[in-house]
Amino acid sequence: GFLVSTPLLAERLAWTGRPSWVVPNALDERLLDPRLVDPAMPLPAAPPPGADPMLTVGYMGTFTHDGDLALVLPALRAVAARHAGRLRLQLVGVTGREDTQAELRDLPLEVLRLTPPQMAYPRFLPWFTQALRWDIAIAPLADTPFNRAKSDLKHLDYAAQGTAGLYSRVTSYRHTVRDGETGLLVPNSTAAWE
Repeated sequence: GFLVSTPLLAERLAWTGRPSWVVPNALDERLLDPRLVDPAMPLPAAPPPGADPMLTVGYMGTFTHDGDLALVLPALRAVAARHAGRLRLQLVGVTGREDTQAELRDLPLEVLRLTPPQMAYPRFLPWFTQALRWDIAIAPLADTPFNRAKSDLKHLDYAAQGTAGLYSRVTSYRHTVRDGETGLLVPNSTAAWE
């Protein structure tokens, strides 16, 4: 059988004839222990002494989010231009395609590269929650058949970091993010994301 994190994923596996059990995502609080952070993992650049405080907007995910990032790129450009010199974007993973990375060159962007690029979650989560200091985290998600089967894991990750989150108003987040309370649900339009 299969253990899956969403009902839609269970439905998609029905053709196999094997049973599926839906077990929603949860975080193991033991992974939030600061002693688990690997000091060899990269840290964001510290602002120079006396510098004006920067607002840091972060986005984390596997290297499958090029389309999701493209969804919010015009809004990120507009916000970065409006707040020039006061906004920093940080990406952890997210994009694996060179054409997408080229599209990002005009943004005040810091890309944090992990070693190895794909690492086990028990190693990643302690670093993510202890080493990064984001003011806002974004979770754009295009409304595609693939994405509809995804879970709300970014909501849990961002909450564990203590970061305010903006989430696409799609199936993955609509049932767990309480709009205006545990995050903001954003329609997938440039105006709404901006």
